[in-house]
Amino acid sequence: NYRWFTLIFFASIICVSLIAVFILNQHPHETNAVLVLLGRTSLADTDNESELSKEDKKYALDAIGTESVYKFFLGESFMGWVIALGTVAFQISILFRFVIASEMELWNEDVDLAYNWRCPRYQLQCVDKLEFDFSKWTVFAALMAVHLLKDIVNGMKMTILSSKHTNPRVDRIRFFVGGLLLNSVSMFTLFVSTIYIKAIATSYTEVIANSVIILFLTDTDEQLYVALMAINPHWVDSMSPDNDEKSVDERVRELETQSSKLQNKVDELMSENSELKNEVGKLKNEITSIHQKLLHINDRMGMEDAPEDDFFDAREYDDRLAQA
Repeated sequence: NYRWFTLIFFASIICVSLIAVFILNQHPHETNAVLVLLGRTSLADTDNESELSKEDKKYALDAIGTESVYKFFLGESFMGWVIALGTVAFQISILFRFVIASEMELWNEDVDLAYNWRCPRYQLQCVDKLEFDFSKWTVFAALMAVHLLKDIVNGMKMTILSSKHTNPRVDRIRFFVGGLLLNSVSMFTLFVSTIYIKAIATSYTEVIANSVIILFLTDTDEQLYVALMAINPHWVDSMSPDNDEKSVDERVRELETQSSKLQNKVDELMSENSELKNEVGKLKNEITSIHQKLLHINDRMGMEDAPEDDFFDAREYDDRLAQA
């Protein structure tokens, strides 16, 4: 009964992942050695935990895929988690339909089980078309390895990263969930492909055709990411785990731009201030010159002997000029 075995299958993946994390958690040096073996750049020459954690996040992002909705598992966006979990649920639900179709229940209309015996008229014995064929299963194994091996290895990397003490607990949980689900979908795809091909494939073409159909589901996360980017890339970036680093860079660039604009404005104001000072200086010189001329005119016209009402007061003139 493949339905019940599916439950056991997922329970086994969860248990194995938890046991692996527990064991690796007790041996940090071996964990780093395994990560280096899997392509992780060694940072043993630094004791900065913040730097180590930052590098681990980048490594995890590269492992889970920068162009997949699975990377939302590494972020803090609630909507990103909903999209990623919905994608996993969709993939597993579709794959489970193939599990049902592989059951040996001839009375069930949802079963695709093929009648495997062929009895040609020119032969006395019937032939089992589903009998094990090494070449047919070799083609199947090659297709599975090409499409699924990458995701399985990357899922293992994520699981191993979740056991490192240098990472915050929240990040470790994200690494574990992302790695667990990536491994679950990949291994479940391998399991489903195997039982479905065993149930219905009677030729090379059927092996290839049915394998490609099932493997197409493993690209759902990437195709959905492409679709979301086409709809609204800014919204996708806001849900991405690398949005914080991008935001910092963008803020730095914005601050630099604003600083440059402010500096240009200050230079303009300084230039205008200098021009105003020059104009004020010229006005002062002109007023002084006019004042001297008026005093000279008063002296020549003998205004000092004139009646008080007709006396020209230069200081009053200065005051009125200043008010004007």
